[in-house]
Parts: sequence; C-alpha cells; structure tokens
Amino acid sequence: MQKLHFSILIKAPKQKVWDMMLNNAPYRVWTSVFAEGSSYEGSWEKGSKIKFGDGKGGGMISEIAENRPGDFISIKHLGMIKDGKEDFDSPEVKSWSPSYENYSFSEKDGQTQVDVDMDCADEWVKMMNEMWAKAIVLLKDLCEKRISVEAVINAPMEKVWICWNEPQHIKGWAFAMDTWEAPYAENDLREGGKFVTTMAAKDGSTKFDFGGTYTKVVPNQLIEYTMGDALDSRKASIFFDQLPEGVRVTELFDMEDQNSEEMQKGGWQSILNNFKKYTESQK
Repeated sequence: MQKLHFSILIKAPKQKVWDMMLNNAPYRVWTSVFAEGSSYEGSWEKGSKIKFGDGKGGGMISEIAENRPGDFISIKHLGMIKDGKEDFDSPEVKSWSPSYENYSFSEKDGQTQVDVDMDCADEWVKMMNEMWAKAIVLLKDLCEKRISVEAVINAPMEKVWICWNEPQHIKGWAFAMDTWEAPYAENDLREGGKFVTTMAAKDGSTKFDFGGTYTKVVPNQLIEYTMGDALDSRKASIFFDQLPEGVRVTELFDMEDQNSEEMQKGGWQSILNNFKKYTESQK
C-alpha cells in the first residue's frame, strides 16, 4: 500500500468547489475519468454508507469516516462490488481494506486549494496517478467555467421528461419571470437534432431565441447540448435522477462572459423553478 497525494488551485470559492466535487451531477462529470458511468449512491454524512459505482456493476463500498462541511471529508473504503455483488472478505479486498481517501479544502483570496490524499494498492498506483492527474484538472474546469442549478420535481419521471421536452409544455415554463412568456418552441430530441425556444417580454418590448444542438440523449437520464451556432461552443448537461421524493433535475452549463456568475445562476434557477411549478401543476 502506498500514500498518494494530488493538489490543485482552483479560481473559485471553497463552497462552490465543495459542491462541484461532491454533488451528484458534477461528481459524475469529473469522475468520468475513472469510469464513464461513474456515480455514487448514499450520503456524505459522517457514518453513512456510500457506494461508488462504475456503471457496469462494479465499484466500491465505503463509509464516510469524517465530514467537516466545506473543509474536509474522509472516505473509508471497505469492500468492492463485482457484478452487482458486495465483497468484503476476498483476499484481494483484505489486502487493502480498510483504506482511506481524503479531500481537504482551503480558501485564500477567492481561490481554493484542493488536496487529495489516498491509500493505494501497489498494483493500482500507476493507473491512479494517471487518472487523478486528469480528474483534478476536469474538476478545476467545472468549478471555474460552469454553473450548477437543481430542483426536485414532485412528479413521475415520465411526466417530468415529457414536460421538459415536448414543445407544447416548453412554452408553459421556459421563462424566468411572470412578465415573460415562451410563445414558440420546437424540439428535435435526438443526437444531432436542434431545438429553439423564443423567450419574450409580455409587453412586446424585447424577445430572443435560445437554441442549440443535442450531442447526447439518454431517455429519462441525461441530455447534453451545445448552445447557439458554430461560434458558440458553450455546453450544457441536464441530469434526471429518480429519488424517493420525486425527480431531481440538475443543469450544468458553461458560463458566458457578459453577465455575472450570480446573475446567470439566478436566471437559470428561476427558469428551473418555473419548470417545477408548471410540471407539478399538470394533471
């Protein structure tokens, strides 16, 4: 067993870095370096059991050994998942269990340093060094260039998916304020398909089109698209997750440079809140 250390300085406040590193949707983005279908199931609360999956029936079974919100989290790895089955007792697992993976966060002058310290079995050292070198750069990119908003919709997944994607429903929610409306929407929901929604002030004073091209569509799970035309390379991802209390919709989108991050986050969150209100009102 060896001790590995990784560190990176991110131009973002500590709370945003903490959220991007640990919240479900952005976690899946930066950990895709380790496995394309990377995800977790469980809670980051101290003492909680948490499972880290690779999307193929494999992963790790762990426990949160320590959680000091915004500052430090310690993951105690206890076992493995193979073909969907938990393994705590094989010689392979006992050779490294328990092992720890710790994240530390420190902020100065609006920048956050993230330090990762982990125990690593000798045969995994080369692979982990290579993967973590890429993962922390991806985390930095997420924190410095993207914004995340989310809402939990008290409705079945099928209803949420339909209301999000069908033009007649899009026109009912795709605006941030009651003084606005969405008089037109078209949506070709497929990889390579395009969409456009017209957002307009009800008094007729202004309007604009918001559109893009889909790059990935996984029904009831994920939508990714590139905004605007070829000159606009900004990207967005929308995650749909089934929870006991409803469907969590999370949007991750690239920032533009004309408005403040706070204003952009507020605008996208308002539209998402409007989607929640609209969808829950549909019979």
